[in-house]
Amino acid sequence: MSAMRSWTPLAWAGTVVLALALAACAQPPAQLLDWRPVEVTGVSALGVAPDAVIVGLAADAAKGQAPRVLVFRAGLSSPVEVRPTTGYGAEASWLGFASGPDGLVAVGGARGGAHSNVRWSVWGSLTSSRSASSPSTSSPSTSSGAGNGSWTFGTVAEPVEAPSPTAGSAATSSNLTLVEQPQPFETFGGWGAGALVGITSGPEGPVIAGSWAGAVGLDIALWTPASPATWTRLPASPDLRSTPQLLRKAAGIAATASGLVLVGDEIDLTGEASQTPAAWVARGASGPWTRVALPGGPGRAEAIGCGPSDCLIAGVGADGHARAWRLSGVAASELALPTIGVPEGAKVPSPTTGQLAFPTASGGVLLNVAGAGVRQQTAPPGTPTALVERNGSIYLATTDAAVTTLWTANVAA
Repeated sequence: MSAMRSWTPLAWAGTVVLALALAACAQPPAQLLDWRPVEVTGVSALGVAPDAVIVGLAADAAKGQAPRVLVFRAGLSSPVEVRPTTGYGAEASWLGFASGPDGLVAVGGARGGAHSNVRWSVWGSLTSSRSASSPSTSSPSTSSGAGNGSWTFGTVAEPVEAPSPTAGSAATSSNLTLVEQPQPFETFGGWGAGALVGITSGPEGPVIAGSWAGAVGLDIALWTPASPATWTRLPASPDLRSTPQLLRKAAGIAATASGLVLVGDEIDLTGEASQTPAAWVARGASGPWTRVALPGGPGRAEAIGCGPSDCLIAGVGADGHARAWRLSGVAASELALPTIGVPEGAKVPSPTTGQLAFPTASGGVLLNVAGAGVRQQTAPPGTPTALVERNGSIYLATTDAAVTTLWTANVAA
């Protein structure tokens, strides 16, 4: 006679009640945040400048609008003068911004051509003291004749004031001009081109990350400015190349005070093609790069946000659940997150050093990891697409039914 134990309905009920009770104890109630909409639409990227939040608005072909940029500073919004110099630049959606005390650099993209590939554009700022109406004797040589001025690139972002929930009309302009810097087609496109994934400013200046065809599949590729208005793809670093045994892919880039950090994944081709999350750390874009294994098993790292000394990395596990890691130097540790299912193909926004946002089937989840432990916070409606945090306030862009909304909320101390 079998000695297998039988379960009665009462036993099952008791087990379920106990499990629910334990779950209730393990998951504290979400922290309530007072979200307020900001009166802008079409947000495609967020960033920070030395004293402001940068809001990038995608081009709107239906309205005949080129891409726009707003600066939120001290409770006021100011428009940045944006000067596209190519047709694709005039149709661009912003990929990201890198900024610092001296200016702003940006990357945009618009699909076009026979294969509808992304045509990338790079943009640089002119100093406020040198505008098109104030010619400079030291203006750079460009093929566009886009205006005179002193090209500037930023390095370190500082805390900014919280913007007003109402964008409104600015009392003054931002005194900033963002001009497209036309590049040869082969700089970011053509045979062998992959995708661009991000831009940052490190100790040695701005860097764009993406991919480019190598001897085996796509390698992780980096671009830096050879001159203020001319970008060049660096020779592939041995530490970032794919090999017959290992395919490497970058998904994001950020910078600390001491160097650059790439995140992405590696696919091991020697066994069952397992995918593992990884980070790569270097002083500058030319390397050498140190690989950092991100613990916790198969998955991929998708986005990164860094402060002066450490970084927060967001990703997805092989089971489709959200994952996150803290990186300090070359030491990585995984955070214990609640179970959050991330839809396949959904893009995870770059985190801040204290906030994570994950898309879900029903919208999004926001997590505060600034202190001890992980605490869920109430999120506004929609799927999160971009996130920044400065001076005690969060700015979160969400998409709902093809409408993008920008929200802001104060974070409790």
